[in-house]
Amino acid sequence: MLPFDRLVLCGAPAASASAAAAAAAAAAPAALVAVHGMLGDRSSLRDFCKGLEPLLPPGRVLKVYLVDLPGHGGSGAPEGPLTVPGMAAALLQLLQQQQLENVLLLGHSLGGQVCMCAALGAPQGLVGGLCVIDISPINYFEQQQQLPAVAGALDIVLLLQALAALDLTGLQSPAAALLLLQQQHPSISDADGAFLLQQLQQTAPGGPLQWRMAVGPLSSALQRRELCWGPPEAPTSNSSSSSSSSSSSWVFGGPVLLFKGSKSPWIDLKRDTNQILSFFPKAKIEVIQDAGHSPHKEQPLLLQQQLIQFFFKN
Repeated sequence: MLPFDRLVLCGAPAASASAAAAAAAAAAPAALVAVHGMLGDRSSLRDFCKGLEPLLPPGRVLKVYLVDLPGHGGSGAPEGPLTVPGMAAALLQLLQQQQLENVLLLGHSLGGQVCMCAALGAPQGLVGGLCVIDISPINYFEQQQQLPAVAGALDIVLLLQALAALDLTGLQSPAAALLLLQQQHPSISDADGAFLLQQLQQTAPGGPLQWRMAVGPLSSALQRRELCWGPPEAPTSNSSSSSSSSSSSWVFGGPVLLFKGSKSPWIDLKRDTNQILSFFPKAKIEVIQDAGHSPHKEQPLLLQQQLIQFFFKN
């Protein structure tokens, strides 16, 4: 089972509610499951989710599950290939083991693709809504253009290759690892390097460094182009999606809110909108001005307000 942390968020004490407000509350998600992006872990979306609490409708209680994807944080790499459909299957298994229903899935980047895939394959009633941060349901390896740079001049494939090749022997601190990484790849900034090396830890004070993610398997999966978008590999019994032998027929009919950073290259509205709507016909796309690939960190309150309004007050 995927490792997770659980939070309980509580809205302000409730006064008497109108019939419309009561109906909206009854239809709102019963739980929120948050899934981080590549190079993150279950702590990545903690602050964003905690910031939802003061915005919840009065009297509303929301359980939040913060999940480690396979190969990240406390979740080891699986024996088989690391794929988005495989990660989505593991996520759905967790939701069912926790006996959740009417779940709102929230995912950033890779986590967004995993949540989209999970929503398409979820049994009826399990997933009630989907919020995706700055990623599209497309296979980026199939695009003619190069992958976007994520750290200095390195795209995600080259970056994971660099991290997997980094020799940690004899290094006493993440700062020493950053210095070595920048010597090998001078385009990586201090800020990018510090973020990357948050996933380094010491087994004991002054002891050797080790990764809190499976950099080797993740790098191999990217180099083999296995870790990429794909809809569920087979229909789930009583799936909430319509499906046939064609992957293009997978459809999630629930509410979907997708945030795009205006400065981010990961969503190209001209290229991606038809694909998004083919899988998620009720999707609403919000462009966050002056934001990059992590708008939930750059403008958290704006995203939190829009998420609450869309899923809990409409």
